[in-house]
Amino acid sequence: MELIKAQILVAAGEPLPFTQDDVQIHGTALECRLNAEDPANQFQPVAGRIERLDLPAGTHGVRIDSGVVAGNLISPFYDSMIAKVIVHMDERHAVLHKMRRVMNELTVTGITTNRSFLLALLADANVIEDQFTTVYVEQEFLGRMQRQTEKAMN
Repeated sequence: MELIKAQILVAAGEPLPFTQDDVQIHGTALECRLNAEDPANQFQPVAGRIERLDLPAGTHGVRIDSGVVAGNLISPFYDSMIAKVIVHMDERHAVLHKMRRVMNELTVTGITTNRSFLLALLADANVIEDQFTTVYVEQEFLGRMQRQTEKAMN
């Protein structure tokens, strides 16, 4: 059954047309949101014109949703998202591997993005080994990433 149809039926007072036993898990999905923001400046949104935007196409298991193209202006008054990159594969490590590849292949110039942050997170040992919590990025990863960036600059 389609999820939207089920939501409408439930909203209309009908019982949920399936049970938890009917729900099947098929593979793993991961989404990265490519934003016009500066990880080195507390992820502040960045306004500016996209000079170049190359998004990989025709890659099995990959979906990229974007509403911008090269030449578009990222306004300071609206959402700074450039694209949602979604990868779905049978196995978690394959998803991480493909997402790293896709994020490395895409190109955005003219504005600062969070691409470096996403790539660093995808390469993090705790993320790769599924050893993190919902507060991991804020409480551990960002501090370590900042120290590594400072060390590289010195």
